Parts: sequence; C-alpha cells; structure tokens
Amino acid sequence: MYKFCEIEENNICEIKDFLKVNFVRPEVFWEKSIIKFREYKSFSKQNNYGYCYYFKDEIIASIFLIYDTYNNCFSLSSMYVDTQHRSKTLSFINKVFLRLENESILDFTATQKAKKLFSHFNLKEIHNLVYIKIPSRPAKHKFFKVSKSESLKICQNKKIFYSDNMRVIASNCLDQKNYFIYKDISIVKNNNFRFLSFLVHADKSDKDIINDLSLHALGNGKMHVDFIKDDNLKFKVKRFSVLANKSAPVFYGNSELSIFDF
Repeated sequence: MYKFCEIEENNICEIKDFLKVNFVRPEVFWEKSIIKFREYKSFSKQNNYGYCYYFKDEIIASIFLIYDTYNNCFSLSSMYVDTQHRSKTLSFINKVFLRLENESILDFTATQKAKKLFSHFNLKEIHNLVYIKIPSRPAKHKFFKVSKSESLKICQNKKIFYSDNMRVIASNCLDQKNYFIYKDISIVKNNNFRFLSFLVHADKSDKDIINDLSLHALGNGKMHVDFIKDDNLKFKVKRFSVLANKSAPVFYGNSELSIFDF
C-alpha cells in the first residue's frame, strides 16, 4: 500500500502541489523555490531532490535533500507527513536515513517536533539561536559592494550557490581582499521587508570585523545575523535551530535558507 520513492523530475510538480496545500506560505514561494531547487540540483550534481511516500498513488509524505557542497553534507528541508498517515512518519524517515548512511546530515530551522523526531536518528542540536549583532565601536574596516558578475565567480570558487537576494561585499586589509557573502531574508512570510542579512560565508570572522560588518549592514538599513559566539554586543534570537549528526559548521553556504527565497 505504501511506496517509498525518490523525488525526481517526473514527480516534482506533484510534490510542489503537496507542499502548497500543507505549508502556510504563498503559492508563489513554492513556484520559485522549485525553480531554484532545479538550478541548485544542477549546481550540486546531486542524484535527486529527496524522497516521498505514496499511498494508493497519492503523496502522503515528502522531504527535500539539499547536498551542501560548501559543508559536504546533506541538509534536510520541507518535510511534511499527511495528518492521516502520521503513524508512518518514523518508517518514512528511517528509509530516508538508510539512504544517507555514513553521511553528514543537517536540519536547518528545526521545530520542536523535528528535534524530537530526529533525535531517534542521532541528530543533536548544535545551534539553538542566532545572533543579531549590534555595532558598539567605530569601524576599522571599509567595505565595498562586489558586482554581480564577480559575485558569481566568487561564490562558484567557494562552492556556494548564488541565489536571489544574495550579496557579496569585500574589504581590503594589508593588500589582501576578503569576501563576505550575505543572504537577505524577510522578517514576514510575504517576502517583504528584507531587513535581516544572514552571513553565509566570511573569509575573516574575528570580533572586530564582525562589529564592522554589523555597522556596515546597519548603514544600509539591515541587521547583521550570524551564528558566531563572540564578545560583540548582540541580541539572541531563537528563530533558527540547527541539528547535526556530526560536525557543527558556523556558516551555511548552501542550506534551504540561502537557496530558497525566504
């Protein structure tokens, strides 16, 4: 009765419709997300989009897998199991994890239910909050915007997928150019008010440069957000939680947050 399948081109539109119905997001979000995921799949050269469960030829569960070329791991995304088939959740996830045996796995923006579920598969919380950094001293570094063509090259060299609302800035220090990559995300679910700038990569991340980056972001009407524990003034926000079965990366160059247009 239940059939476990890969998510491929022949059923990705079914998955899109399934997610539209079951997630509280505008339809256009999923339309754009699938387009971006197709582009990312080509970029990462991963075999499929993830896995799903069928019951009588209808999708009742799905999960996306994003092969993160930046951290060499798989990032879980957009999991949903139909309410009438929740008893099959563990069976479904077990089949997914069997396909990922010996792989590094991350779950980004994990909910409390996800934490409890994935604890059965050795995923532990490595970040339970993010930091909005507040500049507290004059800047020592100056930053400048990088052109889109150069940004594409920089991201490619660092194995990061260049998506919408991503920005690259640079600084010169002792004749060495350092790059910093941000993803601007919305504070509301209609994708307006992109005031949060999430740091997805930094060539340098000492407390002075983070202070200066937060000052630069503020000067551009945005708030610098990262996972870096330092002595800078900051607000702690429990909006994001990250689970992992192995390493605990600080930067997430290719997660659902950086690829999809939140």
